[in-house]
Amino acid sequence: MKKFVFGLQVFASTGLFAEEVLSSRPVVIAPRRIEAKSIEVNGRPAVTRHDQQQNFELDEAKTLLMVTFRRGSIRLSKDTEKQLLALAITGGQKLRVFGFGDPNHKDAARIANLRARVIASYLREKTGNQTIQIKWTEKPHARHPGIGAILEGDK
Repeated sequence: MKKFVFGLQVFASTGLFAEEVLSSRPVVIAPRRIEAKSIEVNGRPAVTRHDQQQNFELDEAKTLLMVTFRRGSIRLSKDTEKQLLALAITGGQKLRVFGFGDPNHKDAARIANLRARVIASYLREKTGNQTIQIKWTEKPHARHPGIGAILEGDK
């Protein structure tokens, strides 16, 4: 019996069933919905995305929210998230998100694109809205240079 208990203790202490910890550092995972690249499946793109900047006209009567970002950032602040949820957007409402770049920033077009995508993906997650049009430009907004994105929709 002593041999059995001793064998059981040795077996249990070897860590055979122990949980392995790979790292204690936090991991940042970029959402695939934002960073998705177009890939070809049977000769057609699986993700349709415009990699070119787009010219667009804003309709200030339909502006729901003007979003500010820190320079070079694409992160939504907690206040912005609360404001987006307070709009009470329904699932079938048609929305447009316009992203704007920072002045004199080397990645202004990319930042503008990602800002628009971050807002659209947040709204898709929280409201289930699937009809969100995304447009962006590397230039800052003409009348509101500190604005990083504008959300438009029917009020």
